[in-house]
Amino acid sequence: MNYADVRWNKTISDKLRTLIKESGKTHREIAKDLNMCESAISDMLHGKRLTLCNVVDMACYFNVSIDWLVGVKNENNVASH
Repeated sequence: MNYADVRWNKTISDKLRTLIKESGKTHREIAKDLNMCESAISDMLHGKRLTLCNVVDMACYFNVSIDWLVGVKNENNVASH
């Protein structure tokens, strides 16, 4: 893993940690809602298991843009459907 990967993973992990805290939900509740094991949530918070599928799932779950979650954009602009 190179420096860019580490920085990218840290950005996502930090933002997920904030989203989870703000949601007031437990890791267990989120894992159940997303049909994941609780350890997958913990791993994502530690920069592991950050697959594209998991990133998309988390962005959809928390209603945030993928660009914001991965640190490409500073503003979270999610279009309403």
